[in-house]
Amino acid sequence: MSMAESITSDANGNAPMPTSTGGRIPGPRSVPLFGSMLGQNVRHLPEVLFDWMRKYGPIYQFRLGSFDYVVVTDRDAIKQVFRDPDGVTGRPKQLKLTTSFFGTRSVLLTEGEDWKASRRFLGRFMGGKHLDKLNPMIIERLELFFRDLDRAAESGQPADMKALTFRLAFDVNGLFSFGRDLNSQSGKGEYDDCLDAFWSHLMYRLAVPEPWNHLLPMPGARRAKVALETLENLMQSILRDKESMSDEQLRETTDPISAMILAIREGTENFPRSEVRDQCYSLLNGGTDTNASMFSWLFHHLSQHPEVQNRIVAEIDQLGDFTAPDSAQLKKLEFSEAVAKESMRLCPPTSFTVRSFRAPTQILDYDIPAGHEVLIPIHAVQHHPDFWDDAEEFQPDRWLNGTEFHPYQYLVFGGGERKCPGSLVSYNMAKLVLSLTCRRYRFRPVPNHQVESETGLIYQVKGELPMLVERR
Repeated sequence: MSMAESITSDANGNAPMPTSTGGRIPGPRSVPLFGSMLGQNVRHLPEVLFDWMRKYGPIYQFRLGSFDYVVVTDRDAIKQVFRDPDGVTGRPKQLKLTTSFFGTRSVLLTEGEDWKASRRFLGRFMGGKHLDKLNPMIIERLELFFRDLDRAAESGQPADMKALTFRLAFDVNGLFSFGRDLNSQSGKGEYDDCLDAFWSHLMYRLAVPEPWNHLLPMPGARRAKVALETLENLMQSILRDKESMSDEQLRETTDPISAMILAIREGTENFPRSEVRDQCYSLLNGGTDTNASMFSWLFHHLSQHPEVQNRIVAEIDQLGDFTAPDSAQLKKLEFSEAVAKESMRLCPPTSFTVRSFRAPTQILDYDIPAGHEVLIPIHAVQHHPDFWDDAEEFQPDRWLNGTEFHPYQYLVFGGGERKCPGSLVSYNMAKLVLSLTCRRYRFRPVPNHQVESETGLIYQVKGELPMLVERR
């Protein structure tokens, strides 16, 4: 029996296996308890999925924990999954493991009309006039970021860009999402590892089938518990402050949580009060770890390419006064945006996304039964050698030479109606931080330091990201 023929069966009540007239979908062997991950590191899942893609082709299957996954890397098949005209796919079943974090009303968990209402409300804050309000918040927090970079430049000691960019993203997100200075950059770093602690622990729980993932001690369980308590205390403090504000005070703010509380008071939105807490976590996660990962990898790639740093500065110099750039000026930073896109192509903050088949469907001539999960390996697709010239090379100019890419081979923000609404915010932040930082500093890698990746929910730098900083 071949590996492809020995995939998980339905002997234990699992969903029937996907089949076609040519047989089962290929994939790695699965064994009891370990699924297909025996000998693999779940924290390196993006690289594992890439290797399997090269071995098994544009569609394959594997088992992780209690779930069977069909992995799709064909671009037209990805389009089929994301666009989902027949409503076949829904939220993945694994998300039930996140309710201790997100609750049950988060925009990341709900479906149907509840999801549409939350998405419509929160989406109002992800573009247009709110981008202009975001820029001064970023510039304000960049001053503290520059303070830390100045210290590194003066001392000659490396700056940990992973920690510094996390605190920058955390504090900017606090101002934008909650209208509150979370003071991470001036604090003791107590929030630095909280989100990663939860998501890293979750990855291990996903890798072990039920009920064992609840009964057996999982790596990082205590660390995750402490992290959740720290974040819950922070969220409750924010909510108490908001609830104590008068209607007039809430109207004077610009953040979505204030607006949601005001809408509930005035009866203009039919949100239950429990949703406010859950959306706090949606915004905390969606606006912090993803942007922190984006910044870390951006500075890593910049440190490897001094010529790119110089081109960013040259682009800025053509715009004249760039002390406090507005959205109109940022739109002209085409090369800086290309740098951000290329960095996120190589190192997408979210390395995969999952949908659940609620009804039987067919993909690439395979009949997929209801109950299976379809996984889109964003990292693998964005490294696919058939989709990208010199796929492993950092080449920002690929975004400037007029080449048209298939719309479903660059998936940083997902696709379909559930595409992340924060793409404009992320690009805006990336261009502003890149331009103002590169105008003041040069970055070099620390000799002999090997930069590695790891995955919780977020594809991030493993450990610290030390970098040498010089003033221009």
